[in-house]
Amino acid sequence: DHAFYGCTELESISFGNGSISLDRYAFCDCTALTSIAFQGDTSIGEYAFINCTGLSSIAFQGNTNLGDRAFCNCTGLSSIAFQGDTNIGDHAFYGCTELESISFGNGAITIDNYAFNGCTGLSEIIISDGVTRIGEYAFYNCTGLKSVTLPNSKMNVDGFAFYGCSALTDVYYIGTPTDRDNNLTIEESSNGPLLNATWHYELAFTTQPKSVTVANGKTATFKVVAKGGTVSYQWYYSKDNGAKWTKMSGKTSASLSVKASTTTNGYLYRCVAKNAKYTETSKNAKLTVSGVKPKIVVQPKAATVASGKSNTFKVVAAGSGLKYQWYYSKDNGTKWTKMSGKTSASLKIKGSATTNGYLYRCKITNTKGSVTSKSVKL
Repeated sequence: DHAFYGCTELESISFGNGSISLDRYAFCDCTALTSIAFQGDTSIGEYAFINCTGLSSIAFQGNTNLGDRAFCNCTGLSSIAFQGDTNIGDHAFYGCTELESISFGNGAITIDNYAFNGCTGLSEIIISDGVTRIGEYAFYNCTGLKSVTLPNSKMNVDGFAFYGCSALTDVYYIGTPTDRDNNLTIEESSNGPLLNATWHYELAFTTQPKSVTVANGKTATFKVVAKGGTVSYQWYYSKDNGAKWTKMSGKTSASLSVKASTTTNGYLYRCVAKNAKYTETSKNAKLTVSGVKPKIVVQPKAATVASGKSNTFKVVAAGSGLKYQWYYSKDNGTKWTKMSGKTSASLKIKGSATTNGYLYRCKITNTKGSVTSKSVKL
């Protein structure tokens, strides 16, 4: 106890990699200390660094146990970093008014009562998924606190934990509302600032757009629903089966209406949803227009393969009631031969001395007409 009490000219302390135990008041009132790094497992007794007003940063590398009021009234302290399993005792950083940054590692962490009471310099807190409990009055009267990020893990938030945090406006929860209900237990009657803030959830589409087939000249409607606080929407279309997407001006609601036509036949549509922290893109939905002849959206591509290896030619077409038929030409397109059984949108061919230089194309047909793809060479 009191080992270096009142050593007002002490500027630095070097701790090795072993376990460290500091008793009560060990460095109390050492006002010239500016920074400390603890390499090994550390146990710090009550009041050990109380009133070390020159201390600006602390880093804990190992497992840490902080006694009550261990760094109380360290008014110059601006940053703390924890790495291992940590217990932050009652009033441990009480009155550290210049504290701006707390980094919680991946270990199991308990924040006891009044731990950061009156740390008015804190504007943002990111709680890691290792934190299992935030004790009573833990962030009481942190009047500069504007946002809190909470993990999607089991955690208790005790009474008055965020009481008096008058500037708190946003809570970012790394999960869905259902995850919050299942994993987060908040003492509701005394945590108004936390509960009344705007909650932003990990963004997720609960309703995806669906591909539709509509008659030429009619209207197709695509709909989405995204959950995650306040969500904005923006729709995009692709006329080349998703190779390139174009933003649709003014299409910023959860539903999109498009007139079916020979132009929009085969177009893909998708929606990008955003909230304050996340961006999520919906699945693609295709518009198929009935009552018109087929339309080729993506042409097959020429290919070079080693002898004995295979290549697959593909065509993407739009329209209803489509039928496919592939043809080949061995004389550079003068004569075309129908390929028996090759009646799907893709064609697999083995490269050989015989097929070297052959051309291939696909004819797509429905009741309204037909269209033939470009010729491609193997």
